[in-house]
Amino acid sequence: MTTLKERYDAYIAKVKANGAKTLVYRTPCCDKDVEDRVPPAGDVWDSLVSCPHCETVYFKIARATEITGHLPDDAGEP
Repeated sequence: MTTLKERYDAYIAKVKANGAKTLVYRTPCCDKDVEDRVPPAGDVWDSLVSCPHCETVYFKIARATEITGHLPDDAGEP
């Protein structure tokens, strides 16, 4: 059985192999680096995600130039 971190690593490898743009951001839960793909300029993607390091669920907002993560207690502060 694969771990969440292993699935995350495989996903990022595939995203990069397909040539998608990625950015690194710090998680709001354990303050570790996470890399993820970003949307095209002008688009905003938001979703609930699980941290690949500590498995905490948080709210992620991705823009072409930055990605931010917010815990439920600070979700009103994007």
